[in-house]
Amino acid sequence: MYKTAIMVGIAALVGAVPATAQQRGTMEFGAFGSNSSWDNGLNMNSNWGAGARIGVFITPRLSAEFEGGGGSASRGLGLADVNVGVLSGRLTFVPAKFGSVSILAGLGADHTDTYFFESYGVHALLGAKVRLSDYVALRVDGINSWMANGNGQQRGLHVGLSFYRNPGVNRITNTVMVAGPQFPQRPDSVSAYETRRLRGVALSYQRRSPRCNR
Repeated sequence: MYKTAIMVGIAALVGAVPATAQQRGTMEFGAFGSNSSWDNGLNMNSNWGAGARIGVFITPRLSAEFEGGGGSASRGLGLADVNVGVLSGRLTFVPAKFGSVSILAGLGADHTDTYFFESYGVHALLGAKVRLSDYVALRVDGINSWMANGNGQQRGLHVGLSFYRNPGVNRITNTVMVAGPQFPQRPDSVSAYETRRLRGVALSYQRRSPRCNR
């Protein structure tokens, strides 16, 4: 699951086309590093990991998000290290903005999986996004998850980048023909010599023609 989360994150970064505004339908693609800590009852030390996120804005301040991440945690008592995978879905709201900083608050559900226990849970998120440009934002999230299995808790810190893709916009281009400046048309230029020659030919023809003398 850890490798899958990394692959999803790389694909999101490669495929993202930045957008200048978060409007309805805007997609958010993100990748992050994480640090997680666990209740003592789980006998798991805090661990570092990574993950990826994808979301869509329902309104400019409300988005639905899905993310996957994982890492490897050490254990005491001589037990082997354990790989941990977490899948999460949530609704995230922007309650306040201060210049380039947006405050985030979210609620959702998650699924935590290791080789020795598995649990569903609910979580709360509190974080912030800092706009680095019209295209990229730095995102920091603090997440607390309450797991149903054993009533344990998981606390995580995610730090990463977000990229945006706006929905397609149909553009119609009309071609308008605009008349340019009108210039007077000059008559064909014929030299005086050519004019006299043509008149002479016509006169000679009339003199030779019998019908013209009647």
